[in-house]
Amino acid sequence: MTDAPDRSRTATVQESRTLAAAEAKIATLETALESARIIGTAIGILVERLKIAPGDAFDSLVEASHEEHRKVRDIASDLVFTGELGHVAPYPMS
Repeated sequence: MTDAPDRSRTATVQESRTLAAAEAKIATLETALESARIIGTAIGILVERLKIAPGDAFDSLVEASHEEHRKVRDIASDLVFTGELGHVAPYPMS
């Protein structure tokens, strides 16, 4: 015969693990959403300033990321908050 308190404790532990996993997923998704917003804003800045297509603006961010060995979101954040992109040459309009 299984003790009811043991089942209850097991269920509570499982629920706690499920809750922790869900909270971690939420935090990850919030970070991803914020990164996407910053990258989108940076793309908009490049499109307006350089009169290039959005895809070309994204390619410029990726190129800067590779050249500087930094994440695209960090390059984008610098552009959004400082107005500077660094040494990246824009791609021509497609």
